[in-house]
Amino acid sequence: MEAVAINIRPESKYRTQITCPHFGVCGGCKWQHIDYQAQLAFKTQQVTDALTRIAKVALPVIKPIIGSANEYYYRNKLEFTFSKNRWLTTEEIGSSADLDKNVLGFHIPRRFDKILEIKHCYLQPDPSNSIRNELKKFVASKNWEHYDHLVQKGFLRNVVIRNSSKGEVMVIMIFGCPEMENIDISEHS
Repeated sequence: MEAVAINIRPESKYRTQITCPHFGVCGGCKWQHIDYQAQLAFKTQQVTDALTRIAKVALPVIKPIIGSANEYYYRNKLEFTFSKNRWLTTEEIGSSADLDKNVLGFHIPRRFDKILEIKHCYLQPDPSNSIRNELKKFVASKNWEHYDHLVQKGFLRNVVIRNSSKGEVMVIMIFGCPEMENIDISEHS
């Protein structure tokens, strides 16, 4: 069983406004509800505790983490998963809408077989979001089979988007079928 917080009283002095609409379901930004400077302090303490209390390693004085200049859009690589088993939100389950189960997004924490559809991710700068969203539309127009993680079969498996500080972008498609034909998706912009 899992509980869902309905009220937080009193809120911590470290609590901050959440930017990502997927926070709390997606596992990508687990600390987003905490002020960034406080995150750095808590993470430093977490590493220190793991090494000293759990691993019993004697450490020199631990220096604080040097934070990123950017709280958002700081990653240069993300991997997204295609799946035919989309994670449904509580609202979607309660609706009577006919929902598309094909998805391109992130794994739900502790669930290898369920993928959350991501509309906008704050981890990687554009064109990452644009590429992912256009790719989702493109594969839907082709009616390509998404991967089924339970039976380990399917055509589309993952896409990795990597960007450089020079503005270069690399898109790596991972397919689940070893005997696939050559497919050119480069003409789609």
